[in-house]
Amino acid sequence: KFNEIIKLLLNLDNSTDIYICGHLNPDQDSVCSSLALKDFLKFLGKKAYVLLEDKDQEIISWLNAYNKNLNLKIENEKQNSNLIFNKNIKIECNQNKNLQIDIKNKKNLLDLDIKNSVTSSNYVFIAVDLNQKSRLGNFEKYFDEAKYKINIDHHQDNKYEADFTLSDTTTSSTCEIIYNILNTFIKLNKTNKIDKEVFNINVCSYLYAGMLGDTNGFTRRLTKNTLAIAQKLINAGIDYVYILNKTLNERTFYDFKALAKLINEIKFDGFHYVVVDKKLEEFKYLTYNKIVKNIAEDLRKIVDIDIFLLLILNDTSITTKVMSNKSDNANLIAESFGGGGHKKEAGFTVDMSVDQILLKTKEFLEGEKL
Repeated sequence: KFNEIIKLLLNLDNSTDIYICGHLNPDQDSVCSSLALKDFLKFLGKKAYVLLEDKDQEIISWLNAYNKNLNLKIENEKQNSNLIFNKNIKIECNQNKNLQIDIKNKKNLLDLDIKNSVTSSNYVFIAVDLNQKSRLGNFEKYFDEAKYKINIDHHQDNKYEADFTLSDTTTSSTCEIIYNILNTFIKLNKTNKIDKEVFNINVCSYLYAGMLGDTNGFTRRLTKNTLAIAQKLINAGIDYVYILNKTLNERTFYDFKALAKLINEIKFDGFHYVVVDKKLEEFKYLTYNKIVKNIAEDLRKIVDIDIFLLLILNDTSITTKVMSNKSDNANLIAESFGGGGHKKEAGFTVDMSVDQILLKTKEFLEGEKL
């Protein structure tokens, strides 16, 4: 499978714009797998860009100080290389829909026949860390209009909406998949001379951060290779302690105030849930990712809880993180609302009331018992 996607990427014309995008409300795995893939494509001589919502810039805020500490250069959107935020996006789509790539069976990764490269009048869209295009949020329209679509993911129940899909549900994270793609590329070249160029300090840092975040500090969804890969990334010279602290460990005074309030307000109605109103004093200083990736994980450590819903009130919608400790149905609950994720954690955003979400969840769980 990795051989096939490498063959595909190599055959893309160097003048073709390639846009990489992860799921809405992105986590470290979503953004970091995008950045690592972008760097690899640039190594191959391709024109690659990462798409990210303005509101989600904080997810990579740790990179700024990190790169200064290591004296690295990471291009920003002004240098036309690293990130394109949604307010600046201008993607031209040629109306000619004739693709110059022929996939005999897009669901069969081993049955791939590339006749010609994509021409410069087309752009390619690579969706990472999501199993259905609806999870692209505002960027879904660019996926739909792309001349050629690629999907790289590790979630269950992939919808196979791309022309080429690499879905591996056995891996810890999409970053681990990207690592395997890059590692396969090096093996195919039968030389270690390019190892440090492909796995440069930036790429290794991205991959480590993504794997760290999606495994919650290497505590779940580990494969037999995950820790060995992490060790190789550490050996490359990344500041793994800094990454660990900035993306996973650090808590502020306001974090603990919010955690205390949420613990006191947990309710039970066939499952546990709590509502986060960011207008309240205890929550107004917290970012979305701080809530769902740090505070939510602290709540998850309560051993008396199995299925748990964390409902975050937005202006016109509600974003919900679904977690489970014993059951394996978090992704199924989220999918019933149009979302997705993993068996133990998933999420969705809907224009519904809290009561409607709770009722639908209760009905879903009762239906599972029948």
